[in-house]
Amino acid sequence: MTGRHTGDGIPARRTRPFALAGTPARSDAVRITMNSLVTAAVPAEATNTLPDEWRAVLAVCHSAPAQTVIVTELAARLHVFVTPLSAMLGELLARGLITHQPAESADHASNIHLLHRVRDGLARKL
Repeated sequence: MTGRHTGDGIPARRTRPFALAGTPARSDAVRITMNSLVTAAVPAEATNTLPDEWRAVLAVCHSAPAQTVIVTELAARLHVFVTPLSAMLGELLARGLITHQPAESADHASNIHLLHRVRDGLARKL
């Protein structure tokens, strides 16, 4: 198996999920899924002393309507995988920098009236 290498033949380093979060993943942490909604809980000017990765997450939240964004959109905008992002979001949640709203239940998500409202809202945005 070949991996990525630097120019001098030394394998390139890969960032591990716990490195993005700042701590190892905890089993007692709130489960943030790819369909969860994340909202910035601190003003943009209060993020200057935070690590770059955390500031990037909060910047995306601050740029979104109501400062709320779905985890999959966050991952796409930041060009990271959902799993390490979820670990980092768990740490941000534990520190009170974001709030979290779990995804709706399957019954509510399949409600045709809700789906029509989502479609109409998207049509207005485009």
